[in-house]
Amino acid sequence: MDKNKRNFFSIASSLIITLLIIFLSQRIPFVTYLHWQIYNKLCRIKCAYTPPPPEIGEVVLISIDNDTLRSMQQRWPYPRTSYAKVIDNLKGAGAKVVAFDMAFLGNTILGDDAALCNALADYPGIILAGAINENGELEGSNLQCLSASLPFGFTTKAQDGDDVIRRSLTYLISDKSDKRAYLSWGMQIMRFACAADMASLRDRGKAITFKNIYGRSWRIPVDNETKSFLINFTANTKAFKRISFYRAMAGEFDKDFVRGKVCLVGFTSVLLQDLHNTSIGWLPGLTLNANAFLTLYSGNFLKETSDWINWLIAIFAVLLIAVATRGLGRNQSAFCAGLLVIIFFLVAYLLLVAGFVVNYALLPLAVVFYLMLARRLEEFLEWLQNKLS
Repeated sequence: MDKNKRNFFSIASSLIITLLIIFLSQRIPFVTYLHWQIYNKLCRIKCAYTPPPPEIGEVVLISIDNDTLRSMQQRWPYPRTSYAKVIDNLKGAGAKVVAFDMAFLGNTILGDDAALCNALADYPGIILAGAINENGELEGSNLQCLSASLPFGFTTKAQDGDDVIRRSLTYLISDKSDKRAYLSWGMQIMRFACAADMASLRDRGKAITFKNIYGRSWRIPVDNETKSFLINFTANTKAFKRISFYRAMAGEFDKDFVRGKVCLVGFTSVLLQDLHNTSIGWLPGLTLNANAFLTLYSGNFLKETSDWINWLIAIFAVLLIAVATRGLGRNQSAFCAGLLVIIFFLVAYLLLVAGFVVNYALLPLAVVFYLMLARRLEEFLEWLQNKLS
């Protein structure tokens, strides 16, 4: 076979193999699994070596940590008067928002409930957490003394098939409660922290948009079905400003530390078993929700590239390998392919830092399968040509 025909068959075989990989990638769960596993590794590297956005300085965790468990006189669960004291102390220090990453369900001692209700009702910057119950309603507290106007947000996160949390929901529409819409905990905090006007919220399909009363706008890239966004994990628990819940209750903190800040109250002690598997490893629920809110607050969103861009990248890579390895031996071809994959991951990491997520499995798989099958496919095409001629 002359040189031109061999080049033609080389290009044809590379295109056929790449298109086959693209076709199979839409139908084989392993490809999706591999993509997210590589994504996890890159997220951990990014979190370790890339500083969080400057907005992290405006978020303070009021953490029920090991210091709290050692210092509190009462046993867990703590009386609700302790939460009332925390609210009063943070309010007195000038905190902009106090958001509880916990639900106050059930009644306890009457006096304790009354103290908590008074503290909650007297502070407009309070956000409470809840969950969607079996009736399709948001349930966060059944205390009779609480006003129905208190803002609740659900903390439910979208969990992928491998039991890893990578996304946060923006809102849910109940199919059991007159199609009522409920905002997530992070979106509720945005209402108070940024004066966000949720009446301006619009569903654009793959994006959610809203603006605040000052004209600043947000565009959240979301999954079209779940209306969830990828959490840009930029910080572990130690990276956030923190005050022990016990110190906040006792008033043993610098008021300037929380003045004008968004204070998130929840659990960070592993002894309380509120741990979740995320893209950067196991995190306490409070740190997980803090990262989700920080993604919203900073506008530092991750955008997934469309399928056709990922397909073009894979096709270009295989064509490049087909041309570059023409006439080379097996070991030399494998070296060139490995070098291309390494360069791809370096570029993919830089894109992730810049806020773009590509398909991390498609190109490596296409290159590997090309090296495995190209010569056999070329021989088959050559045999077929001879048969037809």
